[in-house]
Amino acid sequence: MRLHLERSGAGPVVVLTHGLGDDASTWDAVVGPLVDAGFAVVRWDLRGHRRSEAPADPAAYSRELGLDDLRSVVTGTGSGPVHLVGHSLGGHLSLALALREPALVRTLTMLASGPGFRDPEARARWDADVHRVAARFPIPPAAAGLCLQPDSSVVDGLPGLVPPLLQLVGGGDTRYHAGVAYTDSKVTGGAVSMVDGAGHHPQRTHPGAVVAAIAAHLGRVER
Repeated sequence: MRLHLERSGAGPVVVLTHGLGDDASTWDAVVGPLVDAGFAVVRWDLRGHRRSEAPADPAAYSRELGLDDLRSVVTGTGSGPVHLVGHSLGGHLSLALALREPALVRTLTMLASGPGFRDPEARARWDADVHRVAARFPIPPAAAGLCLQPDSSVVDGLPGLVPPLLQLVGGGDTRYHAGVAYTDSKVTGGAVSMVDGAGHHPQRTHPGAVVAAIAAHLGRVER
């Protein structure tokens, strides 16, 4: 799988993963300040998105394959454990990797994201919404498979999360508030930061607040 990625700066590595229908440019206002704060920043396009390879086969898109791609990006940095930052789908994939292979992850930041659903009916409703929303994006329809919820393994694994977690969510992004609160209740030592006035893309609309929160979170383990 050919994945487009960009690396900027020097220092501890931060891997930024975007959400469904988006691409690495969603982090444009975040990269420079993180580099200035002393971090190397790696951002990439998910499979099926913008400059990465876009297979036509629907079987080429699933949470597990997206997770494998993220793992390859992380290990490809050659830096040891990295700081994972993910928006929406990217946050879910980052959480899944932190649960599956905590040795690869120094810290985890989830932005406007959630852990998924335990209830099968809730997962079915989510999947239907994903297909409907994905049709609006400039991606292959099959790429929606990256965002589907085949099981409850991620949400079930929350109590075992090892890397320090920060959750960022926009004050107006009410669809995600319950998931953020649930995750916070299951994870030991996690932190939540509400971005006042923001919707689902605080990294675009409120980059200063997002960078400040991320830098503070990462700084707690990089001192």
